[in-house]
Amino acid sequence: MGHHYVPQEYLRPFEVASAPGTVLTYDKKELSCKQLPIKIVAQAPNFYEADVEAELASRLEGPANIILAELRNLRPISTEQREHFAIYTTTMMKRVPRRRRIARDETAPKAIEKTINELLESIRHWAQTATDQELVKRRFAEVERIRQQFQEELPKEVSDQIDSPWPTVRMIESVASMTWRVAFTRGPQFFITSDNPAFFFEAYGTGNPDSEIAFPLAPNVALMCDRKGAPGATFPVEVKQKIVREVNRRMVASAERLIFAHQPQPWLVNTMKKPRPFLSRIGW
Repeated sequence: MGHHYVPQEYLRPFEVASAPGTVLTYDKKELSCKQLPIKIVAQAPNFYEADVEAELASRLEGPANIILAELRNLRPISTEQREHFAIYTTTMMKRVPRRRRIARDETAPKAIEKTINELLESIRHWAQTATDQELVKRRFAEVERIRQQFQEELPKEVSDQIDSPWPTVRMIESVASMTWRVAFTRGPQFFITSDNPAFFFEAYGTGNPDSEIAFPLAPNVALMCDRKGAPGATFPVEVKQKIVREVNRRMVASAERLIFAHQPQPWLVNTMKKPRPFLSRIGW
């Protein structure tokens, strides 16, 4: 059994009613749906170091499970609980395979290339007045060797930071300062979730005035965060079906591969085929 990048206790409310402990698992790669045990989904071998897995379970998930129960039952939470759940939410953004892939394939290479280019520009500037042109050539060659080395393998410090599930203080504070709506629905369509359950628009991040977060907590409850209300407020709101459908589209669009549901979703396979499903902003 591997390490779960989406906690089992988080997935429990999405279990199939007639088969407790299982969840309908839609696969974007295979365009399939299987009813699988929760204990074997959303996990991978050696996804974390053993001490990181233990810390996630004891320090983060244990206390968060109590808060999840309160939010799922539309009960108020304390300021301290809200702060802890901001950590839980941002960790859920950071700990998933999609975030690792984007960081390794896009974010880190761009940052390294930017640093390399800035260093080359500094050397060019120095070369204009340098008397030892052989030394200049060696410096250029050294930088190019570093570029090639980092293209083949990221520096260990960068790789370790990418693999870490822990969010930055800035991420936590930005989410904690948002308006939190505990959105609930009476159906007939309910929320689904995915292997990347805490959705946010990547172009805006979490600190922009236009930032939005959609985080299903159960088939009938989702945490919706934005900056369109009182900062730091948390309150329940019943939502229309169009918002449920929009949250579900976000789950499909941002899933790395797996989508989870407590009951069959006939529309889902066709939506999974779309490389970029259209997503709308939510107005309150």
